[in-house]
Amino acid sequence: GFTSWSSMREPCQVFTLLETIYNSFDEIARRRRVFKVETIGDCYVAVCGLPDPRKENHVVMARFARDCLHKFAVLTRQLEITLGPGTGDLGLRVGLHSGPVTAGVLRGDRARFQLFGDTVNTTARVESTGMRNKIHISHETAELLTGSGKGHWITFREEKVVAKGKGEMQTYFLDLRGESAKSTSSGGSDSCTGPADVDEMESKTIALSRYGRGTSKVADGEQSEMRTISAKQQRLVDWNSEVLARVLREIVARRQASC
Repeated sequence: GFTSWSSMREPCQVFTLLETIYNSFDEIARRRRVFKVETIGDCYVAVCGLPDPRKENHVVMARFARDCLHKFAVLTRQLEITLGPGTGDLGLRVGLHSGPVTAGVLRGDRARFQLFGDTVNTTARVESTGMRNKIHISHETAELLTGSGKGHWITFREEKVVAKGKGEMQTYFLDLRGESAKSTSSGGSDSCTGPADVDEMESKTIALSRYGRGTSKVADGEQSEMRTISAKQQRLVDWNSEVLARVLREIVARRQASC
């Protein structure tokens, strides 16, 4: 949903969204000891096991992906107040793949550290063929996770995906909900709430009732009026309130300046 969202926003708003999300991902990466390679538009590229080798880097990346997925859902809902309706509806696709790469800096202007090899291409295909708000993994990563005793995280994807230049691929989804807290030796604390809690939060409603003045009883025998507002509608109300408050502040400031 990013393309349609950004087409209706000012460039500075697109920058605010990406900067906020990428900064939060950077914090998670530091905590998980994951190496951020680069950002390409609305794509965030990271790796574990480079430049320093690390055992069970696939487990670390699975937890990193889970944390990013949850953080993204929280931030987009918070940003909807300032960036407008639809921000909270944005989704995130995550693709994980494991394999050998060559790392280096290409000569030339604005040179930067990059990863090269078929593993990078395959990872891009796994991400692009994934699904909204899900962690999509390759067969190679699934085998490594199973070998590390994390087979219960893996869900078999029934239909095979057709990836450009790869043909049919058997892939899987990751579900880390209900995982207990791990020590920092496994890549950091796992105190984050899973995506399931975000969905639960989305389904909650706010009940409003009208009572008589100064009493909990209904005034004049009128039955209490109960209205439910969905979380999405509440975010829309908050955004309109913020816009109105900003306009009023500008009016007050101009009047004070004219006096």
